Amino acid sequence: MMERTGAKKNNVVEVASLSELPKLEEMRAIFEGRHFSRHINEDGTVGGFVEPTAKVSDAAYIGKNALVLDNARVFGHARVYDYAQVSDDVLIFDSAQIFGHSRVFNKARIFGHAQIFGHTQVFGDAQIFGHTQIFGNVILRTGYLCSRYSFSSQEDLELWFKKEKEFEAEHSKRLKRIS
Repeated sequence: MMERTGAKKNNVVEVASLSELPKLEEMRAIFEGRHFSRHINEDGTVGGFVEPTAKVSDAAYIGKNALVLDNARVFGHARVYDYAQVSDDVLIFDSAQIFGHSRVFNKARIFGHAQIFGHTQVFGDAQIFGHTQIFGNVILRTGYLCSRYSFSSQEDLELWFKKEKEFEAEHSKRLKRIS
């Protein structure tokens, strides 16, 4: 059952009860006892669930089953939709997209035109930006990914990081020879 909160503030005008959360039992158990508001998107559609401590800008889009929790911030023209979750101290901004069943948490930053989707989990101090795409069942705990990379598996991601470390080691050797 929806309750009206009265005046529109930060595009949030309704309070959701637990029964309105997405029907996945494990998700309902995790969020038992929390209070949520529904985000009203710029186009007037009722968006996803936002905790009072989280912040979502007027221009951001939150899909009807998405969750924005804790101190997460979603701003600019960022989009969080499908069954995606952003939580903790996450920042999602610019034109970044989080969708599918993805989770972004801890202090991760997703921005630019980056896309996180599938069953991907991004957390820790990871920063994903540029036109990077991470999808499938990838888990990224830390690191910086930018440019036009696409990772669809954990193996792809780990191989990229291994090659990046090798490049950095070789580059350091060259700098030492020069000095």
